[in-house]
Amino acid sequence: MTVIKDASGRYFASFVVETEDKPLPELDLDETGTGIDLGLSSYAVLRGRKIASAKFFRRQEKKPRCAQRKLSRCVKGSNNRRKAKRAELHPVSWSP
Repeated sequence: MTVIKDASGRYFASFVVETEDKPLPELDLDETGTGIDLGLSSYAVLRGRKIASAKFFRRQEKKPRCAQRKLSRCVKGSNNRRKAKRAELHPVSWSP
């Protein structure tokens, strides 16, 4: 298990689970029509089932911009600049 704390103070935990492999049921390709529709409001539509778009990518894009902006406001040589530089480059993480 890995626990990560990012610069904004949020915690994330990730773990790996092993399961038995089960074979998937066979599909009759003649009867089954499959299509993928990629869109803006939903990421994809498969056989009428909508898959939501991953909004966490947008948050991950904002993070470096905000950290860089904060770093650029700091006075060169100050302790706050050193901390902002460290927070921008290395999020806090550890594995118990």
